[in-house]
Amino acid sequence: MRYILSLILITLLICCDSKTKPSVKKEIPKDNTTELSYIEQLAIANGFKHWDDVKELHFSFNVNNQGKEFKRDWKWQVQKDKIFMNVDGEEVGIDINKNPDQQIHQAFINDTYWLLFPFQLMWTDGYDHEIHKTVVSPFHEKELTELVIRFKEEGGYTPGDSYKLYVNKDFKIEEWSFYPAGSNEPRIINAWDNYKTYDGINISTDRRNADGSFRIYFTEIAIKK
Repeated sequence: MRYILSLILITLLICCDSKTKPSVKKEIPKDNTTELSYIEQLAIANGFKHWDDVKELHFSFNVNNQGKEFKRDWKWQVQKDKIFMNVDGEEVGIDINKNPDQQIHQAFINDTYWLLFPFQLMWTDGYDHEIHKTVVSPFHEKELTELVIRFKEEGGYTPGDSYKLYVNKDFKIEEWSFYPAGSNEPRIINAWDNYKTYDGINISTDRRNADGSFRIYFTEIAIKK
């Protein structure tokens, strides 16, 4: 257990809100005459309407940092709010609603924010956002829509952090920049590559920086409905 927790602390890269899902979830309007917000359109384009049918999600969170590899395996029993983490064959599990171990919960929030960021924007209201059309992106240097997410100064594991997401006309994120609280310079700029569809849910499975020295990628993704 100590070995697992030490690895958790090493690989917490970005943590946002302290909750996986809020007590009140944003719902997609069922009335076709209601105009959808940009956040809603982003979520829908990435398969948000299929999420309510998901009972269990499995995925592996992989980090390659300057050639050093790390991997965490997750099993998320979505409708039971239970999660199980496996590192090097040692598994621990927690119930999200019953005073969960903070370090394991923080690792889970970190990894699922990387995996399902468009959905996380539907599961929390602890942020402000701005939309800028036809901005030249920092990674690909192409004109994309810039969606700026600023998490509020209170609540969550890392309050005050900001993200700039660069989104194409199909509402797929092509890259993002991460700004720690109080910083005007990005700590990480990653491309979002290798999109795959799992039971209607679109996931970018590969996130790399420009020189390839830092990479987050997802493997063994499986959805049970």
